[in-house]
Amino acid sequence: SNGAVKFDGIFENGKPQGNIKTFYEDGSIETLEGYKDGKEHGIHKRYGRKGKLVYQKLYADGLLNGRSREYFDNGEWKSEQTFKEGKLNGVALEYYPNGKVKSRIFYVNGQRTGE
Repeated sequence: SNGAVKFDGIFENGKPQGNIKTFYEDGSIETLEGYKDGKEHGIHKRYGRKGKLVYQKLYADGLLNGRSREYFDNGEWKSEQTFKEGKLNGVALEYYPNGKVKSRIFYVNGQRTGE
């Protein structure tokens, strides 16, 4: 170990609280995740080893809620989905690395409704 911090955050009664960060061995940030009363809450981000954003997700009280995005190494969007109380809602998009849309699927309350 090179002495670099691997974890930064607070636990209350054994549960994560507030913003929790994890780091790669070289000290660069790997994840930034929000918690409230031990449940995922707020923004969750993961970064690759070169500092590029891999994904960004929003949570409310432990459930995906809001827009989630994944990214290619080149920074272009890989996918974009919207969740409501943990279920897919609205259009879910997948992209090619060049930014063009690969698929577009519609969801209502977690159920696929068409393309």
